[in-house]
Parts: sequence; structure tokens; C-alpha cells
Amino acid sequence: MPDQVSARGTGPVQEKQGITVRRWNGKLRKAVLWPIALCALVGLNPATAVGAAELLMFEQRACPFCEAFLREIAPDYPRSRAGGRAPLRRVDIWESRTGGIEGLDPAVFTPTFVLVEDGREVGRLMGYPGRRYFYAEIDALIDRLASGDAEAAAPSSFEPTGSNERPAGSTPAR
Repeated sequence: MPDQVSARGTGPVQEKQGITVRRWNGKLRKAVLWPIALCALVGLNPATAVGAAELLMFEQRACPFCEAFLREIAPDYPRSRAGGRAPLRRVDIWESRTGGIEGLDPAVFTPTFVLVEDGREVGRLMGYPGRRYFYAEIDALIDRLASGDAEAAAPSSFEPTGSNERPAGSTPAR
């Protein structure tokens, strides 16, 4: 049976052994495949790109701590628990101090690691503590994602453990 153009315009229709087969035309194929190819090129997973968490690493050239991180952690990070939950996106601090995320407090030091989910900051780690402590610090931030309570788990302003105030009606001790 010769090729026919389908009524919906998705491409030619063929019937093989009683089964209707539709083939995509070139424009539709490009419209679907280009975004997927672009995500792969940039290093994003298209299935999790929308609303997903990511770990921004603000870096700069000639930063010895950035170089140590790239040498010690970056090669294995995508296969780690943290890397599976929040892929790493490197940002040159001289190009952007917010990583293109509106409302994010600007990074000042390198490296600064900022965990972001749905366009808002979950937490940050300033500096690279070394291979021994990095995953412990990042996993603590990742755990905030798992609980879904990023705001409650985020550190608030400093609150002292003891009180320097006297109870009402008391006199100072001498």
C-alpha cells in the first residue's frame, strides 16, 4: 500500500500486515528531538530538568580549592547519592554570581556550592572542606530535599543557647 499523509499531519501512514504505522515528519521530529539533544549537550537530564534540584558550584580560574574539588570530587560526583539527587552545574563567578536564578543571594567566594530546588536556595556550603568532609556537608543539604522541608531545615539567625536576661522582678546577684 502506498504512503498516505495522515489526517493529523504527523507524517506518512503505512499499513503493514493490518497494523497502521505512522512516521513522524521532519519538523515534528526536530521539534521533539532538539530539546532532548540540547539537554544532553548541556548535561541536564530532560526527565528531571523541570523543578529538579541542582548543586551550583561557583568557581573561578586559578582557584586552588576549585581545582582540588574538580580533581577529587567532580569525576565521581554524578554517580554519588548527592549527584543523583542534585546534578552539579558549574558557574564562573565572573560571568554570574547568581547562576541565572532570580532572587538567589550572590556568591562572593569560590568555591561556593549552592543547593537549589524549584528556583529557591535550600542551602549553601562556602569553601571546599576537602574530600573527607565534602559529602557529609552536601548530604546534610540533600537531606533537606528528601524531607521536603527546606525552609524549616535551613539555618535561621543565630540564637544563643543560654539567656543573659533576668526574669521579670528579680534583682541581679551580687
